[in-house]
Amino acid sequence: LKLQFLYLIATRPTSRHTMSDAKDGSKKAQRRPGVERADDRINVSAAKDISFYADLAKKMLADPKTPDTLEIAGLDSDISSVMAVADILREQKLAEVSKLNTDLVGKNSDSAKMSLWVKKADGFDAVYASQLAEKADKLKERVSGQKNRAFVFIKPHAVTDKVKALVKEGLEKKGVKVLSEGSIKSEVIDKKKLIDRHYYAIASKATILKPKELNVPADKFKEQFGLEWSEALEKGVVYNAMDACKELGLTADELDAEWGRCKKEKKLVKFGGGFYCGLIEIEG
Repeated sequence: LKLQFLYLIATRPTSRHTMSDAKDGSKKAQRRPGVERADDRINVSAAKDISFYADLAKKMLADPKTPDTLEIAGLDSDISSVMAVADILREQKLAEVSKLNTDLVGKNSDSAKMSLWVKKADGFDAVYASQLAEKADKLKERVSGQKNRAFVFIKPHAVTDKVKALVKEGLEKKGVKVLSEGSIKSEVIDKKKLIDRHYYAIASKATILKPKELNVPADKFKEQFGLEWSEALEKGVVYNAMDACKELGLTADELDAEWGRCKKEKKLVKFGGGFYCGLIEIEG
């Protein structure tokens, strides 16, 4: 018996976490870490707090390239955040809700989706300009007299006494003072998903977001696998890397080996920088 599974992955998984060294190469929209967006839409998720999405909405509304209305959407538990973002915009007299839509989506229509369309309120330009000026004044006050600071970390595979000494010595030679240092255990990294959050734009595709939440070029998918992307979603044969491990009963290292075989046999397609989809076949 041969089981076939298609799964999306942003990078080759390691034994502890999945990440990549490249950014999403999508040309349809400029992606920012932690948020999926297009020129006229923001998809809200738990990856960022409400204030982030509210600020992003303000910037997009202020951009002359943005259409007259901006869609703010979310699934299931994120619906309350969609409402909260709209409330912030209304309370600050920056936008008005022009349309609201709710729907059931997913393979079995088991996910709720809400979309709100907002448009600029009268006086938007003056209010937004005032907010930007206030933020600039606060930032100037906060950083006045301070020196730049940075968080530097050594990747897990390179954590040795010699490397730590080399990094510290190199920084001090350049006039950088080390204020404090410490270690973060792998269990903490995994539990808090620190690497996934740091490389969110890429790791989200392999560990956080589900395939239905990703912006996949359906034409490339069909050209490679002879199957419509929508049909693959309906059949439930497409997974991200983390879910693929659970579904196939593989460890990250075993999935890594299968991915290498998939690559060698040219059973994969590149959607963008660090964004691939491959056909994994497991006998069992």
